[in-house]
Amino acid sequence: MFSLTHHRTQDSFWTLVCLMTTYGCGGMFRPGLPRFQLLTFQFDMLLKKTFPKLKKHLESQGVASSMYSSQWFITLFSYAFPFDLVVRVWDIFMAEGWKIVLRVALAIMKLGYSTW
Repeated sequence: MFSLTHHRTQDSFWTLVCLMTTYGCGGMFRPGLPRFQLLTFQFDMLLKKTFPKLKKHLESQGVASSMYSSQWFITLFSYAFPFDLVVRVWDIFMAEGWKIVLRVALAIMKLGYSTW
C-alpha cells in the first residue's frame, strides 16, 4: 500500500506536485476556490439526497455546509482526525480520487445524524 509517511523527501515533493496538478488539489487554493466550490456543491446535493431532513434542519438553522466542510475538504481531513484514519483516507484518495472525500464527509454526517 502506498503512503506518504513512507516516502523519501524528494518523492514526497513530487507526490505533492502530482496532488496539486493531477488530482486538482491546487484548485482548493486558487482564487475563488474552484475545487472547494465544486466539492461543496456536490456535498450539498448528496446530503440533500441522502439525509433530506438533516439538510433541511441545518438550512433552517442557517448552517451552510461550507461552514463545517471547509476544514474537511481543504485539509483532506488531516486537521482534526486521528493519524491512522487520515493515512487511510489519503491512500484511498490517491488511488480513487475525490469520491472518498465526499464518502467520508457523508459518513461523518451519518454518524452525527444517527445520534440526533
